[in-house]
Amino acid sequence: IPLEVEFSINEPAEGYVYNWDADGDGNYDGSGTVFSFTYNQVGTFSVVLQICQPNLPPATITYPDLVEVTLPFEIERDPENFSQFHFFVNEPNIEYTYKWDVDNDGQIDGVGADFYYIYDELGIYTVVLEIYDGEEYLGSVEQELNTIQFNSQWVTIEPCEGLMPLAIDINHTYNDPYFVDYKLKLFNTHYQNYELETYLWGASYLINKPGIYNGEFWGAEEWGMGWLDWQILETFDNCLRVKGASFSATDYVINTGETIYVNAFYEFDDIQEYSWDFNNDGEIDSNTANPHYTYTQPGDYQISVTLDTEEGELTYTDDQTVHVTGEFLDLHQQYFITFTDESISNSQKEVSLVDYNNDGKDDLYIAVKKPGYIFITIMEKEGNILYQEELPSSGDEYLFVTEHNGTHYRAHYDEQTLTLTNLDNNEEFTFDYTNPELYDFGLLSYSNSLYVAFCNEWEITYYEF
Repeated sequence: IPLEVEFSINEPAEGYVYNWDADGDGNYDGSGTVFSFTYNQVGTFSVVLQICQPNLPPATITYPDLVEVTLPFEIERDPENFSQFHFFVNEPNIEYTYKWDVDNDGQIDGVGADFYYIYDELGIYTVVLEIYDGEEYLGSVEQELNTIQFNSQWVTIEPCEGLMPLAIDINHTYNDPYFVDYKLKLFNTHYQNYELETYLWGASYLINKPGIYNGEFWGAEEWGMGWLDWQILETFDNCLRVKGASFSATDYVINTGETIYVNAFYEFDDIQEYSWDFNNDGEIDSNTANPHYTYTQPGDYQISVTLDTEEGELTYTDDQTVHVTGEFLDLHQQYFITFTDESISNSQKEVSLVDYNNDGKDDLYIAVKKPGYIFITIMEKEGNILYQEELPSSGDEYLFVTEHNGTHYRAHYDEQTLTLTNLDNNEEFTFDYTNPELYDFGLLSYSNSLYVAFCNEWEITYYEF
């Protein structure tokens, strides 16, 4: 735009008059065997040719949708900033001046064939491009721009930006008789395992994870027997932005005196302040983006953060509860185990807790496997030795100790024979069992029974004693 089109009669007849209606409005715009018309508006136009013959009524020929006038410019959303748009003329004329009004205020916002604009508020705007040749006004074109909607070739997502939780409406315009179903997949670029798959078109979906999303539009072709062959029809990046915050703690069950660390993710343009409350007292415990906190009192707590953002002041609370117990055991300070034998230092070691002397307190169970033997030690927290034993070892066995109804048992398995020993009276039970694919082994007490568990890649087998 402006688009000049020339119309001509291939074989004009002598004495005939040719009248032209170039824009289909019912009014004739000119006459002649050769006729030019300038289109200043976007649209599809039918052309009407009236042929006047001497001494005969006029004949009319209509050419439907003969001329299509498209927008001379395109609009692209900035993939890094959803509020910024790029406006550019496809084939600019260096002799022309292009003026833009893109925010409905009637004022010129930019001049040039290439123009960027950042919207303060997302909404629906009319983009007006005025075209000048020097001081002469040649015409203008308009296009509606919905800045809250993402438009791909076939898919629309509205709104394409908003606060979490964000309800979005999804639709598509693709229509192919070979496809019987369609779906849209949305992928969070930060949370790699968070994916939304939609099948119901025209429906609303709730997004609960902040971040930028990429998309895939799929179509399904039916291959018979109800089996569908899905294939990707279109892919697009940065189609959805969900503003918000999400975080998690390193642990949710801890002892008093222990410290938890928070790993947080934020999707905002600007955060002025972070205000963390770890113990629900309404007081600010930290002002950093990824804080840590040491609990000194037992109890149940929920972590929350209040953010001062471009969207205002927003508060987010963790769904999980931090459970802080009253007892704190620091093994590094109270029970430091040193292996001086090089073969022991390079061997397999297992450390766990078991109430060996039935006093209601956990004791430290240590098993060290080295070439030739396994050395077992059970000691109180204060360092008193309660039990020690050295067993021959082939290097391929499994060892486990547990308590059951006040009695302590040791399970020793060498891939062929299970030996269950009562550590209180040294009574032994043997059981032949071969499992070449075994990769884990356990001894556990449940209800009134003692169980041995053998685990391979596909199943867990329990035996009750």
